[in-house]
Amino acid sequence: MRIEQLEHLIEISKTHSINLAAQNLHITQQSLSRSIKSLEDELLVPLLSRTRKGVAFTEQGLLVLKRAQEIIAVTELLHQDLQETHSHKASISGTLNIMYMNSFDLDKLMKSIQEFSKTYPDVKITIHSCTISSLLKHILNQKTDIGLVSIPETFHLSQFLDETHLKEVQNTPLYDENLMIAVSKNSPLAKQKSISISTLIKQPFVLLMNDNESDILDNWSYFLLKQYGTPNIVLTTSAQDIYYDAIANDTGAGMVYRTSIKRMSNSQKERMVMIPVRPAIKVFSSYVLNRNRAITSAMQAFLPYLKDNFQK
Repeated sequence: MRIEQLEHLIEISKTHSINLAAQNLHITQQSLSRSIKSLEDELLVPLLSRTRKGVAFTEQGLLVLKRAQEIIAVTELLHQDLQETHSHKASISGTLNIMYMNSFDLDKLMKSIQEFSKTYPDVKITIHSCTISSLLKHILNQKTDIGLVSIPETFHLSQFLDETHLKEVQNTPLYDENLMIAVSKNSPLAKQKSISISTLIKQPFVLLMNDNESDILDNWSYFLLKQYGTPNIVLTTSAQDIYYDAIANDTGAGMVYRTSIKRMSNSQKERMVMIPVRPAIKVFSSYVLNRNRAITSAMQAFLPYLKDNFQK
């Protein structure tokens, strides 16, 4: 059964004539007759009967006609919806500015951007890595559209914002994962089944900074350690390969989680042990918006792609 066969049947109902219906449809009378005969053969029922006044619908034909009209109406609505959707997508342009912390899952972010750009090619996207302080400052100053953060549950935005500014920020969770401590297989800690943050204070520790993170106090790993004493930081780097190599080579321990483990080479993973933190500490990833800023059409269109990728 084809849509055009249903359209043929509907046209016959309007004219009560095979000849007139064929003319209106711009096909031959023979072609129209073959179309209806094919439909009858498929449905195994007669649809039309000839009378002195032309053609009439059988009882089964009237039933098929009713359903055909419903199907064509739905098809027309579908075409209309698709056309409106296409027009809406085509109308979205402009820019989308995104700032993210290095701890955020960059793979999922880039996948979201890739999928979004295929649908909305006229939107120009800019992304920058930054510290949480810089990210929040740009959100509040409305110099960036979307901020992407990954911070442990013990690390609150209120530590960077006063009460007034905190109310201006909308922080929406995307997902969470457990914080772990990575150590070399040669480390004395390697056989631990779990480890407390307080235990790490006296241990050599490697710190991963953002590229533009000039103040160590802006680093959430350092902030988390500092809550338990003065950490023994033996190496600070903004290069992830150096960070993971330093841990694998037993220079010191480091904080990791599922997202960061994906960035390690197989060689680095093979030389490390990942130890759960005791008690468990969640790392929350979320997107941050300015409540006082109107959400642009580009922002509104992008956020579902971001949410979908973190739900997979």
